[in-house]
Amino acid sequence: MIRGQRYVGFYVDRYNDILPTDASLGDIANTLWYQFIKTQFNDYTWSNYYKRELFDNPKFNNEDIDANLANIKKTLLIHLKSKARLYDRMFNAYMADFNPLWNVDGVVGEIRETNHTGTDTNAKTGTDSLASSTSGNSTRTGNETDAYAGSQTNTKTGDETKTFEGADIEVTSRTTYDSANYNPVEKVERGYKMAGQGGSEVDEKEENLHYGNVTDTLAFNNRLDTHTYNNVKDQVSSSGTDTTTYNSTNTNTKALKDTDLFMQIRQGNIGVTKSSELLADAMELYGLNELMDFVHYVVNDCINQLAYSVY
Repeated sequence: MIRGQRYVGFYVDRYNDILPTDASLGDIANTLWYQFIKTQFNDYTWSNYYKRELFDNPKFNNEDIDANLANIKKTLLIHLKSKARLYDRMFNAYMADFNPLWNVDGVVGEIRETNHTGTDTNAKTGTDSLASSTSGNSTRTGNETDAYAGSQTNTKTGDETKTFEGADIEVTSRTTYDSANYNPVEKVERGYKMAGQGGSEVDEKEENLHYGNVTDTLAFNNRLDTHTYNNVKDQVSSSGTDTTTYNSTNTNTKALKDTDLFMQIRQGNIGVTKSSELLADAMELYGLNELMDFVHYVVNDCINQLAYSVY
């Protein structure tokens, strides 16, 4: 095997592609991270690892360069399958965005909860009483006068007419012969017979009172009613005392237990106090950390499976 055949770049130049076939990779060939690597892998290898020398072992020490290529592809296939989950997670982190300007100016919240257990009792014992002793009298002195001024007139107008219906009659009656004393006696009675009635029926006399526009008018002519008090006084004399007696006790008994639940929530980049720190960290992450150079990390990791890292 000539020396040129031991370089990784030799196989890239001769075959243009040292990656395993998509069919051999299976589902890995369709992942986003592999599609991203596949388009750059061979060119990046040629540019940066051309003179990396293959390991001195039977896999790559064959005079048959096609056999060597097959073993290179098989080695990369095994490695890519074993690292597929790691590369997938790294690629997701590599593609993720974040806001480097939101630092300690975040949000602080509190949640508090208080629970009460036990009893709170207010007990009152004893008696309260109110005693009152009052004696005396009430005397009114002076005088009160009601005075009326002006005139009051009651005027009746119209007419009243009293009429009687029917006519006065006189009825004479005698006892019959079969009465107890067999002494005929005449009896004269005066009655009242309504007009238009025949015979000798006697009715009660009926009087009719007719009013013709009768009017009662009560008129006041500047009447003035005056109630005058002349030094009227009410005098009350009393003696005695009002006494309130307290013989009670208020007792407030507490047998409570309070349980507090306290949670504090802080959001934001609490550990960073200056935007410049965030900026420096971002530059280090993207520019100096090889983990964020996804293509370099994966290609270098794969070539390290084939060739010596020192050359």
